[in-house]
Amino acid sequence: MAAALFAFPAGAVEIQGAEVVSNPGADKTYATGDAIEVAVSFDGPVYVTHSPSLTFTITFTFQVGPQQQSEQREMRFVDGGGTRRLLFRYRVQEDDQDTNGISFGTGAINGGTLTDGQGVDVPNALPEALSDDENHMVDAVAPEATAVTIVSDPGDDGIYAARDHIDLEVSFDEEIVVSGAPEILISIGSLSRIAELFEVRPARLSFRYVVQSGDLDSDGISVQADALQGGTIVD
Repeated sequence: MAAALFAFPAGAVEIQGAEVVSNPGADKTYATGDAIEVAVSFDGPVYVTHSPSLTFTITFTFQVGPQQQSEQREMRFVDGGGTRRLLFRYRVQEDDQDTNGISFGTGAINGGTLTDGQGVDVPNALPEALSDDENHMVDAVAPEATAVTIVSDPGDDGIYAARDHIDLEVSFDEEIVVSGAPEILISIGSLSRIAELFEVRPARLSFRYVVQSGDLDSDGISVQADALQGGTIVD
């Protein structure tokens, strides 16, 4: 009697690990619109249905006090079905911030169905979590102006005359990069005048207005609400 032969199924495909594969640049920080990408590796080909997502954590620090609050974002599956490597992507949104690096847990992959070539479900638990990764930080919060100061000296009488300079400085809460030509509006009497940018420093802009013949303000100049306009200011 011939011996019976039995075919045993090969071991199920397993997740090998996950890593952030996108490059945030020299400052290790993603800005608004940048793509954060994570690759999840397996020991065999994996097939995807119903598009899973990978959840990760963005942490932002309150400006007052040491408290932290976490918010979850979802990376969408974008490529790799039928291969050993699935790619997930998230585009940074305005006001996202993580100053100590993104992180994700072992249960980060959610939704969808992963199967091997035989149609057997592939477990989606990651072998280990990613702790806060300082090589992949996020800062999509726009710089904030913290103070507007008149720094020029009108002299002992406190009065600017024609052709005198009125200089103002705008301070920000972080270093900035300026493009275009921002301006600042000042009120001289009942008129609005434009002070033009003349100096850029890491976290400070300087503006200047040259007093014109006929300018008159007997109770002191002032800076208008939302006075900073024009140009583009980013961190």
